[in-house]
Amino acid sequence: MKLFGTFLAASFAAPAVYDYSSQGSNWASGVCASGQGQSPIDIDDSTTTPVSTEYDQFTLTNYEKPHKWTVKNTGHGVKLEPAVEDMKFTGGDFSEEYTLAQLHFHWGDLSGYATRTHQGSEHTFNGTRYFSEVHFVHYKSSHADLSAAVASGAQDDLAVLGFFLEIDFLGDEGPFDYLITDIIADKVKTYNNVTETKETVFWSPNHLVDVENIKTAPFYRYEGGLTTPTCDEIVTWTVFKDAIKITPFTASEMAYFANDNSGALVKNFRETQPLNGREVKYYDGTTAQDPNAPVVAPVVAEKKSKVDAKVAFGMLPVSAQNPLTGAVETIMKPVQKILMCFTGSDLCMFQ
Repeated sequence: MKLFGTFLAASFAAPAVYDYSSQGSNWASGVCASGQGQSPIDIDDSTTTPVSTEYDQFTLTNYEKPHKWTVKNTGHGVKLEPAVEDMKFTGGDFSEEYTLAQLHFHWGDLSGYATRTHQGSEHTFNGTRYFSEVHFVHYKSSHADLSAAVASGAQDDLAVLGFFLEIDFLGDEGPFDYLITDIIADKVKTYNNVTETKETVFWSPNHLVDVENIKTAPFYRYEGGLTTPTCDEIVTWTVFKDAIKITPFTASEMAYFANDNSGALVKNFRETQPLNGREVKYYDGTTAQDPNAPVVAPVVAEKKSKVDAKVAFGMLPVSAQNPLTGAVETIMKPVQKILMCFTGSDLCMFQ
């Protein structure tokens, strides 16, 4: 996967400069300062435009398969790049197919647990900022790669799927917790500007962005731009309404990643930008096609593999320190295993 490095929806140009207090207000030149279609924005539910016409549901291809990913601490954020360019989507009221280039996160700090301040999502919802936000960055598949899509400069050549991440103080661990605490873990908590801190992991995003649930998930849509310099206004944004839950422990793990100044990598988001007359559409998911309707796909001849990779999940007791009380607690933690299964058979073995 040839991808750019971004900490936002795409940062292929000069790295963003964050002083962890201005939140982008020091980007005083170019489109970042003069653009009229900037991102992120506050999504005010009372002023959005409901979409009542029928539209094709999102169809995600190969999101359910385990892939190799390069995970990297950019000094301004954490991003994952898939090793192959076979994760794609169609539908969702888009007219063309898009290919996944990378995903990355924005998050807040730990000082606002009690009051829910100092959160770190880029978009806000009715004025509320969530603790974090994850962006799945896609480019139009008709382009050779992400760089070509960016160079074209067309408004819809990039499509970003954004999901809010909300701290759930009473909930169990979920897929995003597993990604941060088990898959990424300590691999890229530090930043090295000499050797470029990065590691390779094996992971499937299906449980984070479920290929079935996303079909009827409500979302918001607007035309905007990159949220890091050079702030090019070339992104069609899709922000899903329902937040992904994370545990306080996961939030604390994210807050201890190191930035490029050897400080804490926190509050790595840009402040919301004015709408300037732009329309924000709301899709409630109920007008989409029947999720049980058969999907007719073109028949493509392919070489059948003798084995298939599958993901198996289980639960194991794990002792962990509660970040709020300091007490050591034993919790049931999800564990992912990769299985290699003979095609057409139930015979599998651990990878």
